[in-house]
Amino acid sequence: MNATQVRSFGELLRQYRVAAGLTQETLAERAHMSAVAVGALERGTRQRPYRATIELLADALSLSAEDRLELERAAQRGARAVSAHVVQATINLPVHLSSFVGREQDLTKLGEMLATQRLVTLVGAGGVGKTRLAIRAAEHFVAANATDDALEGVWFVDVSSVGNAQMTMTAIASSAGLGDCRTLDALIRYLKPRRFLLILDNCEHLVEAVAQLALELLRHCPSAQIVVTSRQALGLDGERIYRVPPLSVPMADAGAELSPSDALKFGSVRLFADRAEAADSRFELTVTAVPAVSQICRRLDGIALAIELAAAYTNAFPPAAIAQRLDEHFLLFARGMRSPSRHKTMQTVFDWSYDLLDQNERKVFRWLSIFAGGFTLDLATLLLAGEIEEPAIIETLAALVDKSLVQYDPFVEPSRYKMLEPARQYAREKLRDNGEQNAAAGAHASALLALAERFDSSQELTPDHVWGAYVERERDNFRSALEWTLG
Repeated sequence: MNATQVRSFGELLRQYRVAAGLTQETLAERAHMSAVAVGALERGTRQRPYRATIELLADALSLSAEDRLELERAAQRGARAVSAHVVQATINLPVHLSSFVGREQDLTKLGEMLATQRLVTLVGAGGVGKTRLAIRAAEHFVAANATDDALEGVWFVDVSSVGNAQMTMTAIASSAGLGDCRTLDALIRYLKPRRFLLILDNCEHLVEAVAQLALELLRHCPSAQIVVTSRQALGLDGERIYRVPPLSVPMADAGAELSPSDALKFGSVRLFADRAEAADSRFELTVTAVPAVSQICRRLDGIALAIELAAAYTNAFPPAAIAQRLDEHFLLFARGMRSPSRHKTMQTVFDWSYDLLDQNERKVFRWLSIFAGGFTLDLATLLLAGEIEEPAIIETLAALVDKSLVQYDPFVEPSRYKMLEPARQYAREKLRDNGEQNAAAGAHASALLALAERFDSSQELTPDHVWGAYVERERDNFRSALEWTLG
């Protein structure tokens, strides 16, 4: 661009859009904005675009680093030209340098929820990607409200670094620009007239305190919206829960048949390939690499953090060697990564969750890891019958589901539960450390035997297809029980 030409943000945006061959409607769709918002920016009606809006537009236009910088400078010039009495919304979302991969459907659903709901809680297992998804959803929220001058703030608070309700309140006040704030009443008085979106991240260790604080803010601040990330829901009336699923993974035995382009349709493979290329520019998802990468993603059950940690090793090992190592041990150390210490390894992620459990929950969590391929409530009850009373088994299993350490599948009959593989391997480590492995394996074999005898006694009344489906579902459990018994 000619350095002597000083263009406004709107003029520059229109120039880049036309050069890309896009209509305002197409650009708006790609940037997750409204066409009205794009039109207002181009006309100059809106001269102070938020940083998140600029980034989304630059991504949608596939701008070079130079053009992206020029667009940012134009926005800064426009902001300085606006009258001083107009207050710009404060956006303090964390900036991520790595790309956002594999969550398009989740973003769409969250956008729909934020358009109508005041309290949305993202619930999921440790390392699944709740924080990153919440931040990206907040960026899209900013873009969708680009023409709304009533929006005064989008504020992010990492609750994992605070220890009680008072510290959480203080962190919110600081993020909102209030400064020194000693009482909840003072915070409410400050926030009551404002429209804002508040993201409270990593709240599982302060669920009750955060729930009470969120309730008070929503009661007294009519224009407030809150997004919470936690491994457990807050349990409030009006709360809308979005259970963040693991990234999609290729089916077993499909890796050898997939082309690289087909493999990249799975979010986990796309994430691995992206992070592997970041670790070593020589990495390429070739036909020969697809089976091993698919195996890695499958073994890690689509857990985003685990996949990123595994991909970091591609600068020293081929995918096949990494896959083989996962068969031995899942604890991947984040070599050279500058992420927060609590997320540097999967070990620390699960240490965090495990420390928050009571004694019953810890024991049930450890013992359930003996199952292979999932289990039913009936099997879990048989496994733990000699250890915990049945009502406590049901209550504790429900608590582990609530805390995202056990996954529940209501779409099969009978309903099944499973532990994601990283969580299962962690629990197996704890089972061995507590000297319970043989006891749990024996109880597991006895539980499978009891169910087999139950089916055998009703064989004449059980259709072959029902028995066959049962055996197929529990095939891995039967195999594991037989191996232990014969061993």
